[in-house]
Amino acid sequence: MMPAFIHRSGWLAVLLLATASPLRSTATPPGPAPDAGCSVSFRIDARTGRTAWWREGEWRPVHGGTVRGEGPACVEVVGASTAVYRVEISSAPYETASYAALAGFLGHLPHGADILRGAAEAAAFLQGHRPAAGPKVRGDSAEAELRQALQAAIDEAKAQVDGPGGLVDVRNAVLLAAGRMAEAPEETEALAGELRLRLGERLECVRVEAVPGCEDRLRTTALLTAAFRRVDAAAARLQALPDADDETRELLHTARLVLRTYPEVMAAAQAVQREARLVVRAVSVVRWGPVAPEWGKGLAISAAVSPRQEPELAALATLEPRTATIKYELEDVVTFAPGVALLAVPGGRYPSYTSSGGLVTQAGRTDQRLTWAFSLGLTYPALDARARGGPALWLPQLLVAPAADQGPAFGVGTAISWRVARLGLGAAWLRREKLAGLQVGSPLASGAKLTTVKAYELAPKLYLDVGLVF
Repeated sequence: MMPAFIHRSGWLAVLLLATASPLRSTATPPGPAPDAGCSVSFRIDARTGRTAWWREGEWRPVHGGTVRGEGPACVEVVGASTAVYRVEISSAPYETASYAALAGFLGHLPHGADILRGAAEAAAFLQGHRPAAGPKVRGDSAEAELRQALQAAIDEAKAQVDGPGGLVDVRNAVLLAAGRMAEAPEETEALAGELRLRLGERLECVRVEAVPGCEDRLRTTALLTAAFRRVDAAAARLQALPDADDETRELLHTARLVLRTYPEVMAAAQAVQREARLVVRAVSVVRWGPVAPEWGKGLAISAAVSPRQEPELAALATLEPRTATIKYELEDVVTFAPGVALLAVPGGRYPSYTSSGGLVTQAGRTDQRLTWAFSLGLTYPALDARARGGPALWLPQLLVAPAADQGPAFGVGTAISWRVARLGLGAAWLRREKLAGLQVGSPLASGAKLTTVKAYELAPKLYLDVGLVF
């Protein structure tokens, strides 16, 4: 609970917000073109959840699926001021379908810290910064002067809390600016500049190690600490007087009550300092990138918008937490696509051999004219109109028939596809049985067995195939 002299002004920010100007239009302005370093730029509107991308000189909506480009991608989130909302943009790589198709096909071949600072200041105040008591003095004039000094110190401490420009004023100014930013996020930068001017000398830029530039900090915390120390020192001097009268004892009791609020006041000051730092540096557009995926991989880019963790800023948020995800891949120079096919080789009938009466004879024929096969097609942007609902020309198309009668068969050709249906033709190499150094009619030595070998024909056979492409 905040001290009473803070709580009395606690509703000022609410009153100012209630009497502020009416809500402005929440339509997202067209905005400038993306940075030149970005091949593809995406814009996510936190208010509507809609995603657009910059193409041919204008923002066009993204209707799901995967967006492909030629280089690094950038993302910007609009419609949510960072004074009130946390905007986090990240990406995770994944294997593209084309890359997975290539890897899968090859597998078929016969042979892949503010609270600590506040606590430290409170401990330093309570344990090591009480000044030594001065010499004991006595006299009505001296006691009156010490009472006057203590009363002045108490008044100053209260003024640093709820006086003009004090902690409560700073808190209300910060919350009023944050509330207006939540209503009109496109005005965030202008409102942050106004707040910086209003805080004036109470806002200073402190150089911090490992932080580029400097860090905005309120002097309110230091001013409050100095004021409370003066109360403590004045109370210690007055308490050193012997035989204090009722007026002195009552004033010392008041001083003890004020000093008792020090940890609570410092906690409130630290909270206001965190909020002020966020609000004076708030922006209306959060940009990320450029980043490009590696070859064979895409990027699942996610942008999450949620209310800030600071309770008083989170109370001003009107948007529900939302996350938008975009899948982005580089425009492939070559696109791979897997498939299955029914393979027909009209000339795929070959003789088989045996021995009879000591001679080599033809036993019959093996039929390899019809089998099934895995396929891997290669196409190129100029030959691929699938994204526009058109056909694709696959050149070349590679085939592997693992279940052919005499062993795996291979083919190279071309194909055309419409949606998932594909029709192709080309040259196939089939494995067949051959005589080892003999021919039909050759005699066999007594007791010798007929020896044959399986080998591929050097001259390919014409094939036709019909199948599916994925």
